[in-house]
Amino acid sequence: MKYFIIMGLAPWLMILSPVMAEEAALHVLQRVDEPSTLNAPSVETVQPEKHDFFRVIPWFGQVLPTQSVTLIARVAGTVTSLEVEDGAIVKAGDELFVLGGREIESRRTDLKTRLQSTQQSLKLAQQDLNIRQSMLNGQLSSKEQVNTAKQAVAQATAQLSMIKQAVTAFDASLSIRASIRGNFTGRTVSVGQYVSVGSVLANIINLDYVRVQASLFPPAGVSPKGLQAVLGGALNKRERHGKVVRVLPDANAAGAVQVWIEGDELAGLLPGTPVSGELKGIPHLSLAVPASAIARNKQSEAFVFIRTSEGLRRQAIQTGLVDHDQVEILSGLTGGEWVVSKGAYELLHENFSKIYQEPD
Repeated sequence: MKYFIIMGLAPWLMILSPVMAEEAALHVLQRVDEPSTLNAPSVETVQPEKHDFFRVIPWFGQVLPTQSVTLIARVAGTVTSLEVEDGAIVKAGDELFVLGGREIESRRTDLKTRLQSTQQSLKLAQQDLNIRQSMLNGQLSSKEQVNTAKQAVAQATAQLSMIKQAVTAFDASLSIRASIRGNFTGRTVSVGQYVSVGSVLANIINLDYVRVQASLFPPAGVSPKGLQAVLGGALNKRERHGKVVRVLPDANAAGAVQVWIEGDELAGLLPGTPVSGELKGIPHLSLAVPASAIARNKQSEAFVFIRTSEGLRRQAIQTGLVDHDQVEILSGLTGGEWVVSKGAYELLHENFSKIYQEPD
């Protein structure tokens, strides 16, 4: 091949100067002899290192409120006013419902009559006491009669106080107010609807105070209490974190362990929302390599390439847990090797007989 190339160039070399002709011939020879492997891709190597891996425990559950109030009717009557929209955030003390109607007006009239009657009874008892005390000085009345008059005054005073408290409580019961800050939700009645005593009107849920009740199947001998929990990113497209604060004594119908997950990042989740995620189990230290160092064939078998004095050697391995870019090595490596961290996939799936070089 070299001969024919040089012969083909001979006419051109003859017209060049001797020096130029010699340089041109050498250049042609160098290009012909240049091995094709000089352009082979390079690889990078690393040594396996110890890394903490956490065994994850999947769970599923539901968001529950930890601070909520159920609004109920304390008197029977008709809803005459609704002062807030569904889903609105209310403050403690805000008026939400007003009750009225004929039944309430009738009771209010009765209480007013009883109040006036008791006030009149107290007035008469006080007048009788004054008379008895004045007559006692002239010995026209006895101490026993004075004491009896005092008891009548005390009794009438107590009755009046009770009636006033009843009037105040009745008036207060007609206005249903928020006792905590939160979201007004779960309304069951409308304006014009009659409600009986104890009827549920709505709920107030403070979304700043929620927990997750989760179901899971922990490995034998592992207690979930205290483990860190990660909620999936489907909620507001971001992960949320919490902690298992309690393991409930009873399993669910499927035999899963029930736990409570709490944490500041859960604030704002809507009660009743189904959620899922993982618990990070107890960590264990294990040998690891970067994920880029592992190449898999069509059968999903894992391999790495080890640098030796004779070149690169393919090594089958068994992998375990994955933590971000680090993959746990269960077998196949001891930790003292240098493995290819860049180019492993090409080595496995391209022509392995090619010469790959490490950069200096």
